[in-house]
Amino acid sequence: MLTIEIANWHDLIKSPDKELIATRITGTVEYHKKMEAPGLRPRDVIVWLPESYKNDTEKRYPVLYMHDGQNVFDPVTSYTGVDWQADETATKLIKERRMQEIIIIGVYNTIDRLEEYSTCAKGQKYREFLIHTLKPFIDKTYRTLPDRENTATIGSSMGGLVSFLLVWFHSDIFGKASCLSPSFIFRKNHAIKLIKKSRRPTHKIRIYMDCGGVGGDALLHKGCKKVLRILRCKGYWTGKSVYYSYYRRARHSEVDWAKRLWRHFVFLFGKNESF
Repeated sequence: MLTIEIANWHDLIKSPDKELIATRITGTVEYHKKMEAPGLRPRDVIVWLPESYKNDTEKRYPVLYMHDGQNVFDPVTSYTGVDWQADETATKLIKERRMQEIIIIGVYNTIDRLEEYSTCAKGQKYREFLIHTLKPFIDKTYRTLPDRENTATIGSSMGGLVSFLLVWFHSDIFGKASCLSPSFIFRKNHAIKLIKKSRRPTHKIRIYMDCGGVGGDALLHKGCKKVLRILRCKGYWTGKSVYYSYYRRARHSEVDWAKRLWRHFVFLFGKNESF
């Protein structure tokens, strides 16, 4: 007998309803629908605001850009029915004073996800969208700290790959990145070859990568080790500007990424705490 468990039905994922959102998402979120850029499909963007944002009208905040945005806050929009719980994790760390108050931007993916997060031409267009369209919009609309030291990006799998590409090739915009189970081996290690041939970023960067050891993550771990060797050859030493964690029993899933997300938040915006 074959049993199939449906994580979610597409026709049940409706437009955001404020009352329902309040029961699913911790904190305040705002939606910007169908943002467009040349050569890309329109996509939604969800913005999570820290608790003090409404009342402390003089304060400005660091910004974290998260890929696969429909998966990071809301289990209803997550394609697996399980979200990263970025809202709960950030709220908890901020209340415990282990993390700065930040604004989190969830950038939804499209059916072109693989290309948009890769090293191909459409991937370049996606990175240009973030830099030239989305970030200026966010900085104009919200009270941000727009400098590179206060701008970070994070993602998993292909989202982890594009996070690395953003900080590596656009260090004037993104000062730090977190990459969970990054897919460096996508399309026959093309990203690894590209990183190896490229020059070091012109600005100082900080990168935190991690990976599991079960299933597909076992292969991705091998790609991570190759990238770490390249970074070492380029003068980046693990434990200084580059950090890596290996979780032998972790799988390639939202459940596993959610469990260790707190480490990445502390790395990116922590208050003098080891992650």
